[in-house]
Amino acid sequence: MNYIKDNGIMEKLPFWKFGGKSSSAEKYLFENENGSGQMLLYNVLPGLKLAVTELNGSTMNFYHPAVSGVMQVNYCLNGRMGWIMQGGRSIYLGQGDVSFHMMGCCTVSGITLPLGHYSGIALFVDLNMAAQPFAETLNLSEVNLPAWAEKFCRGGEVTVWPGAAEIANMFALLPRVKSEYRQAYFKLKAQEILLFLAVYGVPHLKMAESCEERYMEIIKKIHAKITGSWQEHYTIEQLAREHSINASVLKKVFKMVYGKPVAQYMKEYRMRKAAALLVAGSSSVAEIAAAAGYGSQSKFAAAFKQVMQLAPSEYRMRYGKK
Repeated sequence: MNYIKDNGIMEKLPFWKFGGKSSSAEKYLFENENGSGQMLLYNVLPGLKLAVTELNGSTMNFYHPAVSGVMQVNYCLNGRMGWIMQGGRSIYLGQGDVSFHMMGCCTVSGITLPLGHYSGIALFVDLNMAAQPFAETLNLSEVNLPAWAEKFCRGGEVTVWPGAAEIANMFALLPRVKSEYRQAYFKLKAQEILLFLAVYGVPHLKMAESCEERYMEIIKKIHAKITGSWQEHYTIEQLAREHSINASVLKKVFKMVYGKPVAQYMKEYRMRKAAALLVAGSSSVAEIAAAAGYGSQSKFAAAFKQVMQLAPSEYRMRYGKK
């Protein structure tokens, strides 16, 4: 097969610095004063690359020339990533979410990591270059990849497929594959993902949201306050008054940034903190319940079991120091 030359996409992303090469992957590194990252990039077909990405930190700004005709597909393995595109459009990816965008709309963008870390899989699909090898490899008569710019990105928009359960296993198992099998395995899985998208499309495609930057900053301050004093049970009205923000806006933006309503997020946060205390120390369940802001041990135990799937005493027996 006589395929077109590779498009050299990484040359157009100068913030990723080449960090070496193995038999199957190229390593790229990123670092600034607020964060760092690593990308392992695999060339699976002409015009089709798969990357395993890790980011750590708080915020990162990126600038690159427009990359024409290339669609980026991101899958969040764990952590959370906010991506602020040109024009104020933003997406937030949590575990299991998939995003689609054409790489002409992210030439000036900022990334925020609400939880301090993100790991994910990215597919870089040159819609023109990849069409022929993709169709020929799978013996397909025709695959109209160039039409995907409109199908998945709605004419240049950033879109999200929340909780993409239908293809979760195609992505989630990729980082666990041993290095000697990765090139072959990634080639198969990347094509399987594209074939799924060609056959079934996306059932629940959501447009990127716009949000004023000042609201984002207020929500970050609120998050720092409620996690810094996690024993306290603040009401939405208290937080809204203290930070001069409408209560409805607070609830909407908090869920957009952190993926869950305030009450649910803090309940799970407190239970993870309590779990760490159960494992590490000798405090009684009653003492830990009080430390988590619960006046009733039975209410604490019920909340703990709902989040951690075990009663506090069972959790300590299973995971505590022997």
